Amino acid sequence: MPVHYTGGVGDLDAIQSFGRSHGLRVIEDAAHAIGTTYHGKRIGSYGDVACFSFDGIKNITSGEGGCVITDDPALLRNVQDARMLGVEKDTEKRYTGARSWEFDVTAQGWRYHMSNLMAAIGLQQLKRFPEMAAARQSLARRYDALLHRHPRIRPLARDYSTVVPHIYVVRINDLWDRKALQNQLLEQGIQTGIHYQPNHTLTRFRDPDALPLPITDAVFPTLLTLPLHPDVTEDDVAFVCERLKACLDD
Repeated sequence: MPVHYTGGVGDLDAIQSFGRSHGLRVIEDAAHAIGTTYHGKRIGSYGDVACFSFDGIKNITSGEGGCVITDDPALLRNVQDARMLGVEKDTEKRYTGARSWEFDVTAQGWRYHMSNLMAAIGLQQLKRFPEMAAARQSLARRYDALLHRHPRIRPLARDYSTVVPHIYVVRINDLWDRKALQNQLLEQGIQTGIHYQPNHTLTRFRDPDALPLPITDAVFPTLLTLPLHPDVTEDDVAFVCERLKACLDD
């Protein structure tokens, strides 16, 4: 289950080859990767399964919701039934204005279908996507250009000719107090984020007998997410970079 963090995809050929050799499906968490391409094809146009998010802050939004893409008819049928409370073969009827008044349920389902209002928002967002994608790519390139020479700041390696970034994350060397840095920036009107807290640090998934994750534990405290969305301007990016560098150089 590769996670396309910030919109980058890694070596999908190797991942898919591993899956095939072990009889496993590759389920791509593409919540950040709407619009990203790999070998000239958009994420979601090939492979086993890709899952997209249309949450309010994603590359496109329908307010809430998402979608699952696959070319496996049996899997698609299972997803369609599961999102409609497990009612079998009800999707086609619902979307032609009909209902299944006599039906069967043979597996657990959920109320996960998208409303017409959310779908309408999503369709309008899709029309604007080329414009919004280009804005995200341009801003990310601007961040890279302004930050890459700083000795303590390490932008993530991304090719923004193929990657449409959802968030812009940097690693900061020798970052002893990330919260203090965030507060310094916030005092200057710059809100930053942390994406994401590792699962093994959360109470639900914490296991004292689990093997250690030293790389994750070393990387996580160095991560900082800087402002990125289509309404950010290049002047905003320059201000954020100037203030971040000043805070680290103090």
